[in-house]
Amino acid sequence: NAYKEISKFDLAINSYKNALKYRNNYYQAYYSLGYAQRIVGELDGAIDNLKIATELRKDHAEAYSCLGYTQIQKGDFDAAISSLENAISLKPSHVDAHFNLGKCYLEKFDFQAAVDCFDQVIKIQPDHAAAYLYKGNCKVGQHDLPNAIFNYTEAAKLKPNFTAAITNLANAQKDCGLLNDAILNYNKALEKYPNNADVLFNQSLAYLAQENFQDGWAQYEFRWQSAANNSASIVSNKPRWMPSTGGTVLLWSEQGIGDLIMFSSMVPEIYRLCDRLIIKTDQRLIPIFKRSFPADIQYYNRDMDTANIKYDYQIPFGSLAQHFRPNLQSFKKCEGAFLKSNLNLSHKLRKELLGKLHTKIIGISWRGGTKKDNFQGQRELKLAALASALKNDRVQLVSLQYGDTDKELVKLSKHHGINVVTAPEIDNFNDLDGFSSLICACDHIVSVDNSTVFMSGALGVETTVLLPKFPNWRWGNNRNKSYWHSSINLIRKIDPTEGPSQLEILEEKFNVG
Repeated sequence: NAYKEISKFDLAINSYKNALKYRNNYYQAYYSLGYAQRIVGELDGAIDNLKIATELRKDHAEAYSCLGYTQIQKGDFDAAISSLENAISLKPSHVDAHFNLGKCYLEKFDFQAAVDCFDQVIKIQPDHAAAYLYKGNCKVGQHDLPNAIFNYTEAAKLKPNFTAAITNLANAQKDCGLLNDAILNYNKALEKYPNNADVLFNQSLAYLAQENFQDGWAQYEFRWQSAANNSASIVSNKPRWMPSTGGTVLLWSEQGIGDLIMFSSMVPEIYRLCDRLIIKTDQRLIPIFKRSFPADIQYYNRDMDTANIKYDYQIPFGSLAQHFRPNLQSFKKCEGAFLKSNLNLSHKLRKELLGKLHTKIIGISWRGGTKKDNFQGQRELKLAALASALKNDRVQLVSLQYGDTDKELVKLSKHHGINVVTAPEIDNFNDLDGFSSLICACDHIVSVDNSTVFMSGALGVETTVLLPKFPNWRWGNNRNKSYWHSSINLIRKIDPTEGPSQLEILEEKFNVG
């Protein structure tokens, strides 16, 4: 115990093990050994010894609590929930057990159960700033941004230098459209941590949402140091391309398909400024890019080792905007169609889909994002509601949704009498070249915010995007048209008391019903 108190955990562990040689049912030694092993990262051993401790003394809340926390570190949240519930049943006022139980439920996306746990923490210990912080995180998960802002504000009041609370408050304000407030709070966080990449990157998104591209694109470069960025940078000793350098340039992929399509609108501009252009991108986009951009551009799959490619300079797709989109006026260079589909396939698909009964094709997509970034369906619409708003005897609805949708479409037909067809020969996710032709076979696209709308906008197909109340930065501030693509119209979600719903607007737009 003396070694543990002075943080010499290796020596403490050795002493606890020696103690157990003399008494193998020594509860306190098992508990303390497990505790020390958790501190030094020996999680498997810690769990084994803490389990023995709980078997030797089934009435000791601390052992169950420590076991639960260790299981969280191991990523076994179901086991942790069981251990922490045991701790709470033995000691209902155990603040740490309630708090860690809330963290478990948050990891499992059970936001309400997590909120209930953090509320218990606050009830027992009203000045627990971290509980307010995590409750705010839950409210973000429920897309209840006003309450998220309230909880982050409370956390910052209780602990004025709580940078995580200030940063998360700024993030929630950004996502809520309170951009000026967000930028002020990012600046507060930067006063304490001037070079914090997460803060600088998130502040860049607030600037971009304000359409302040000069500051936004400059700070957007901090995405490479930010934990929020899911893309990996290439390993290269070649310098970053600048517009004045010329030479052979490697333009390499980052982020998702929608982002790649959006940023690829600047390919013709970088092509004109370099001697030779090489593009390293998602294999699914290469056939479309080859058809759309100058023939002498060389392409490689994004998974290929960069060491095998010869070039003088390199730049990621998302960094092109810093050079080519400094202001709103500059977006006019790419607002029209810049990608080309296989028109022969488009004509064939259109003929098959129209049949003899219909005069118009509307392609629909009703889901986007992942479970983690979808904020409980904010990038999702009910298929039945969307199809009902567009239902018309002269219109054939076609599914552009990626993923397995067969059961959804059968259910729609059975319960609502609406037939949404597919093009069986086109894989909407893997065959993006065929998918582009399917989009061009349509007269209009109606979709939530996902990669489909970036493809349709790049192809110049008339598109209506149904945005959540607090959309991504790229859709601008209260615009009804995209500045990236002139063919994309935006319908923003508003409170029911403020006017007609998105689907009512959509129904009126297409003059159906």
